[in-house]
Formats: sequence, structure tokens, C-alpha cells
Amino acid sequence: MVAVTPYPKTKRLPDTKPEQSPYPLSVVKRTIGGHTWITENEKGKESLSYIHPAGSKSIYHPDGSKTEHITGKAIQSYKSGLTVSSDENFDLKVSGHGSIQVSGGVHIEVVGDAQIAVSGDAVMAVAKNFAVGAENIYMGARGNMNLNVEGNFSADIKGTSAIVSDGNMTLATKGAMARSADGAVSDKGSVVHHNSSGSQTGSQAVTANRYTAGPPTT
Repeated sequence: MVAVTPYPKTKRLPDTKPEQSPYPLSVVKRTIGGHTWITENEKGKESLSYIHPAGSKSIYHPDGSKTEHITGKAIQSYKSGLTVSSDENFDLKVSGHGSIQVSGGVHIEVVGDAQIAVSGDAVMAVAKNFAVGAENIYMGARGNMNLNVEGNFSADIKGTSAIVSDGNMTLATKGAMARSADGAVSDKGSVVHHNSSGSQTGSQAVTANRYTAGPPTT
């Protein structure tokens, strides 16, 4: 199973304030209500900071980067669409519940690897068709695994196939069953029952390692 890299918990935003310029290149404006604008104008230290009375702040750093800290809730509405583009890394972290609702279609394209790690339960509900295509597929379950198909089921395997169980195995159908092979068919067990007593179809038992060239005989 592919190893999942945990999300780094280190902060991505700089904690340091922009370096202050000497007077008179440092300009501070503060209103009676507590709104504060700080402009640093020394060459190489150019920055702009706005601090809200409630503690929210927005800072433009000398390298052109921007950091924002919102003490309350942030709400944005776009009537004509929204495009977000990042030429480098893009990180989104939510400490609480998250929700994404899309009224139209969604297309997600990843050029490199993709990993989804869920610590709790995961549910995927698809109203119509669901398709998965991959070079190799691995599915592992530490507990039980159930496959429920209300319609037809078909498995087309070009290579070899094997089903190995450490416990008992039951293969049953309410309709007819056909078994065919272009090569030899081998049944191996401590005892092999054909139409065995207690089954739905018969009462005869045949010992193991019996070679049957044609239909079973009594």
C-alpha cells in the first residue's frame, strides 16, 4: 500500500513583522476608532500593514508576498466567477468541518501523485455510473470486505487469477452453473463430496484425489 505523507503542522505564514524604516520613511496613520496603517518606505524594506481594531491584519511584505490574519469569520462572494492560480505550492488547511458544494460538473486533474488520507469513515455515493482506470490497483481491508451487486457481475482476467482463503469458502448460485477449462481441472481436499448429504442436490460422497475422466460415477 502506498505510504501517506502526513500533513506538516508547521505554520506557513511568517510570524515576524516587516522591518521598520527610519524616520521619516516610516509612516503610521491611526484613526480615532483604532484603524492603523503602517507604511515602510526605506529601499529594500518597503511594506504596508493594515491593522483592524479587533486584531485582524493584512500585511504586504518587501518581497511582494501578502499575509492576512482574520480574528473573526471571512466571507467572500463572487457574482461573475473566481479563478485561483498558484505557480508554486498551494496548501489548504481546515481545523474544523469542511464542505464543498458544486451545482455543475467538476474536473480534477493531477499531473503528479495524489494521496487522500482519512482517519475516520469515508463514503462515496454516485447516482449514476462509476469508473476507475489504472495501470495497477491494490485494495486492502484489515477487517471484513463486502461486495453487493444488484445487477450482473463480470470479471475478465487476461492473466492468471488466484483466490486464497485461510478459512472456509462457499460458492453458491440459485441458477445453473457451468465450469470449463482448456487445461486440466484438479479438485484436492481431504474429502471431495459430489451431491453430498445435506446439500441441496444430492446424498453421495466421493473420497479425495479421485480422477474423473467423464461425468461422476457411483
